[in-house]
Amino acid sequence: MMIGQQISHWIIEKKLGDGGMGEVWRARHAVLEHPVAIKVMADKLLTEDRFRARFLQEATAQARLQHPHIIGVCDFFEERGVYYLSGLTTSWTDS
Repeated sequence: MMIGQQISHWIIEKKLGDGGMGEVWRARHAVLEHPVAIKVMADKLLTEDRFRARFLQEATAQARLQHPHIIGVCDFFEERGVYYLSGLTTSWTDS
């Protein structure tokens, strides 16, 4: 992914980190302008059915959680064979 790239209705702003399942990026809704964190499934895992199922399981489990210190899932989608989940956030520290 690249800064400024649009994925679905999200504009990518900054890479926040990466881990075993993929990368996390800061993004903003193209029209409504609310901020989100978007997790992108790692390319190396896309061909593995068990990892796609695990990514979906993570999204649905996280969507059920409501806690002030957990970002709730607001979207889960696939675009051009890549899986994404996004979670609403209210603020960022710009570091």
